[in-house]
Amino acid sequence: MDILQSIILAVVQGLTEFLPISSSGHLALADKLFGPGTADLRFFAIVHFGTMFATIFVFWDEIAKLFKSLGTIPQAVREKKMNGELKMVLYIIIASIPTGFMGIFLKDKFESLTQSAVIVGACLLVTGTILLVTKFVRQSERTENNFGFLRALVLGVAQGVAILPGVSRSGTTIATSLYLGAERKFAGRLSFLISLPAILAVNLLEWFDPQAACPADGLLPKLPYIIGFVVAFGVGFLALKLLLKIVESGKFWIFSFYCFAIGITAIVLGAMGII
Repeated sequence: MDILQSIILAVVQGLTEFLPISSSGHLALADKLFGPGTADLRFFAIVHFGTMFATIFVFWDEIAKLFKSLGTIPQAVREKKMNGELKMVLYIIIASIPTGFMGIFLKDKFESLTQSAVIVGACLLVTGTILLVTKFVRQSERTENNFGFLRALVLGVAQGVAILPGVSRSGTTIATSLYLGAERKFAGRLSFLISLPAILAVNLLEWFDPQAACPADGLLPKLPYIIGFVVAFGVGFLALKLLLKIVESGKFWIFSFYCFAIGITAIVLGAMGII
């Protein structure tokens, strides 16, 4: 893998991890265009770390409040009442349970589907449909104070389904939150906060995978990995800030048309044997 390829793949990761158009689907298609095996598991882990740190950077103040809220647990137990931050911590934990379960038992089966551009394209059409439906969802007012633990569990299942290549994680979780009555700004925040445990777990599994190739000694072989991390972080930061504004404006559904276009293209090219 050369530096130009690492930059392109990092830009793809930075944009598609946050914009609701499926990072796994786009990386699978990009890998097919460059040639199978252009990037190894360790490179994908590095660019995923880049976008994960972009998420942490954007939500740093809120994450700090969540950790601080853990100190209020004794008071919450005594008064049998939780503040919004502590409820958010529980939403993250609850959502992570079905996501983790599905990741452990279904990840390998789902990821094997990346070999088929037709299946990736079909999943992108599913993502487009999920996004388009949000156009017809009325604005609601549920936030961390009254979202509810059962809804968090459903959200975790939706996040688990997004293991499918071509199904957008951010698209599915934000859309599901909106379907469940979440206020738009809260839906965006919740989607990315519940993603952090899952993304960290996946990144560590990819990094320590026995099949993951280590870059050779010396700066030059490592350069594509370093550049990939930096580019994924920078592009991811900008993409996340943009998406949060779009979600809040109620225009989240506009990404559906892109998913339809790329999905149909992938199906046609895959059926023709071009990719």
